[in-house]
Amino acid sequence: MPSRYPDSGSPEALFISALLDTGSYVPALHGIQDKHYQLWQQVHRFCADYQAHSGKAPPVHLVQSKFPSFTYRPGIDAEWAASDFDEDHSIRDLTAQILSAIQSLKGRDYRLAISELQDGIRSSTPRARRGKALTDIDTKKSLTALPAPVCLDHSDTLEQMTGGIRPGNLWFIAARLSVGKSWILQQMAVAAAEAGWDVNFFSLEMTEEEVHERIQKVALRKVPDYYRIGQDRRDELLLEWQRSSGTIHVRDPSYGPLDATEIAACNAPETLTVIDYATLMNPVSAMGKNAEHWQSARDISKELKQIALSHRIPIISAAQINRAGAGADRVPGAEHMAESDQLGRDADVVVTMRRESKRVLLCNLAKNRHGPASRRWHVVLDPAALRFGEITQDQAFALMEEDIAQEGN
Repeated sequence: MPSRYPDSGSPEALFISALLDTGSYVPALHGIQDKHYQLWQQVHRFCADYQAHSGKAPPVHLVQSKFPSFTYRPGIDAEWAASDFDEDHSIRDLTAQILSAIQSLKGRDYRLAISELQDGIRSSTPRARRGKALTDIDTKKSLTALPAPVCLDHSDTLEQMTGGIRPGNLWFIAARLSVGKSWILQQMAVAAAEAGWDVNFFSLEMTEEEVHERIQKVALRKVPDYYRIGQDRRDELLLEWQRSSGTIHVRDPSYGPLDATEIAACNAPETLTVIDYATLMNPVSAMGKNAEHWQSARDISKELKQIALSHRIPIISAAQINRAGAGADRVPGAEHMAESDQLGRDADVVVTMRRESKRVLLCNLAKNRHGPASRRWHVVLDPAALRFGEITQDQAFALMEEDIAQEGN
């Protein structure tokens, strides 16, 4: 099949020119194989043979003298040329297989048509790409990029232990039902927004309105007369807060099913993804529809980690703790995460929580891939008083005594 480019400017010719420029004719270093060549096979074989005998690419003038019809194009980036060449080869191969499959269908041999299409898909798999060099500028910038804060007070234990959540990281906040996972996620969203990050908040259990109401309380937690002012005044204060903060976008189940591809489509630089919660998502994999629940959870966890890494976005999700981790005399660990052990394996950070009283939670840094773990701290969760965040052990005990006394009355 002819190339989609004129011979002198074909991706094949451009790639050969680019390698001649580098002084080393080793196509395999760029993921290009002998099967890629079609128009300039003789030139390719000559250059490869010269490289094998001399350890370097042939001089340009020698190639031009032996192959006058070959037009050398200087100044072409080899990696770009390899990518364009591989794409051209894949399109040619896949087109040929599609045309062959059409002919098989005309002969009513659909099994052969399917086989030909599968062969075409396999043969047109994109070339393997090399990673970035140690000295790559973009890599250095990503390593020094500031993480997204996860605590309303940057001196809190979780912030100090982790430094915040970095692009490519997957965190799970795990607890039993009705402990306060959603409130913690909403606080994390506000903390990131107040540091200038945008946030995509995917709520799978609550409506947009419910999430907005809660996030507003956290954002305006320092307003002393919050419950005495009208909604119009709250909206004004929220607009003032927004002017110095990132934007929090909330999506609820009314938008339709959520899977990893939807999350990937919403990604952008300096954006934190928050999911409440992961195992209510749909797995992208085909087996998810009929799989056991733990298999779906496993697939979702793996897909989220892949999305975080490939799109360089930080993801925080809620998760459930199983019954074994619900004992009153213990703080749950990563091994107590419900539905699948894969969640704990994929996670960079796992924070587990236990309710100590109506307003007090005990948190545990159960896993920290990039630093120390097994640290505990207390958190107050009191929306009625707009009190959120870490408290000391003495403060926790005092609130717990008050809560127990109120429950007894």
